Amino acid sequence: MKQKQINITKYIILIIVTVNLTFSALILNKITNIKPKTPVLICNQEENPKIIKEIYKETITNNYTKNNYIYETIEKTLEPKEKTLTEEPIEEIDINKQLIDLLNNYRKQNNLPEFILNDSLIESSKIRSKELVENMSHNRPDNSWYESVITISHTAAGEILYSNNGDIDNAFNNIINNKINDEILLNDVFTNVGINIYIDLTTNIYYYNLLFTS
Repeated sequence: MKQKQINITKYIILIIVTVNLTFSALILNKITNIKPKTPVLICNQEENPKIIKEIYKETITNNYTKNNYIYETIEKTLEPKEKTLTEEPIEEIDINKQLIDLLNNYRKQNNLPEFILNDSLIESSKIRSKELVENMSHNRPDNSWYESVITISHTAAGEILYSNNGDIDNAFNNIINNKINDEILLNDVFTNVGINIYIDLTTNIYYYNLLFTS
């Protein structure tokens, strides 16, 4: 009889323990919102999932640790990166200005006034510099004389042509070393100038055109 009572007591204790374990598992499942068969761990991107997994093992029963764990990552709003200071844009080198500066210095060295840049002549020079790709001559592609491109009134006109790989100093030296060109540059009749350097990107050749008027 006494042995029977002991067995009944053990049975009751076993039932209570089982109920408590089941109730605890239900509460844990509700709190963590984790399905028993596929526990889900939520972690921040910067946290180590392995460490969280080990911590999580301590909070659930052994039955759950046998299942595969699924890790879901919470997207973290990243702090905006500080704007890096960009270097100041490099000023574009005006090769036309470089050449006219050299020519005007040459004029001053010979006691002559500087050339005056004329907007109308500059536009005419832009047309002529492009035409030089087709015909490196004082004659235009339609076989008319270069002076036909000049739209401002004038009593005298002159034109200098040159082409090279873009070396401005080389262009200047070769221009002034040409007798005819040198006569134009040092002629006190010419006061206005229009200049343009056209770059043919297919050949990387620089075509120089300088127009002068009185």
